Amino acid sequence: MYNIRMLQEQDFLSVAEMEREIAIISYQDEAITDIDAHIKRIEKAYKKDKTGMLVAVEENKIIGWLWMDRKTNFLTQDVYINFRSFYIDEQYRETKCSSELLGKGIDYAKSINAKYIVGKVNINNIAMRSVYKANGFESKHITMELDLE
Repeated sequence: MYNIRMLQEQDFLSVAEMEREIAIISYQDEAITDIDAHIKRIEKAYKKDKTGMLVAVEENKIIGWLWMDRKTNFLTQDVYINFRSFYIDEQYRETKCSSELLGKGIDYAKSINAKYIVGKVNINNIAMRSVYKANGFESKHITMELDLE
């Protein structure tokens, strides 16, 4: 059985590997795959505010990762949560771990009186889009891109 807890320093390598997988899924050939770069990003964010960094752990193995940032909408001044990263180990994607980790993120958002949660996902990441949709998220914006090369 797994448990969900706050990120700890000894978890950095495991979640950096998950960050690399997210990058590959989202950016394919343009993905940043350097583990050290991901570790540095995680360390910097951890020092700034680790309260929005959660992991799911089973038998000392990280099987899930949720990285949240507290933001303020500059127009409305509403506080909201940005899901920077959300990853579940492939073996656990068809289990309730995904919805339970997401639920902990929603609980965190409510605890800081956030008005809403933003979860950005690459259009090709069907699995993550399905997780968000199954948990009540709605599409609000679509980013269009024109490659000039």
